[in-house]
Amino acid sequence: MGERISNREYPPRVCLFCRNRFFPTDGRQKFCNTQHRVNYNNDLRKTRNKPADDFVKKLQHNEGILCKIFNRKLEYEQLVVDENLLWYEGFHFDVFSHSEKNIETGNGIYWSFNYGLEGMRDKSRYYMVYSKKSR
Repeated sequence: MGERISNREYPPRVCLFCRNRFFPTDGRQKFCNTQHRVNYNNDLRKTRNKPADDFVKKLQHNEGILCKIFNRKLEYEQLVVDENLLWYEGFHFDVFSHSEKNIETGNGIYWSFNYGLEGMRDKSRYYMVYSKKSR
């Protein structure tokens, strides 16, 4: 606990982190010590950022899958992939960072950062994989 500098006395409070009673040394003080303030705010940040963190993790997972498929398929000069392979790898079809329309085909390309996936109209279970570097 901090050292009292002034002669002011404040009514006892309950620490927001540990729920113990303490005597504040400042009128704004809400925690009995610095570590409890840090712990409380870290916990608060984790709960606030959890949905965004989960979304980014799924995007990164999708990008990793598309990167692996793109590099493997590039060797065989065939960038078409079966939907079953994407499901097997754990691809999240509902998560993408942004989308754009392919001018040539009219289909949507759904991007996971640097790698994109375009559904093929004539083959409903197949997708074309793109890299921003190769476009």
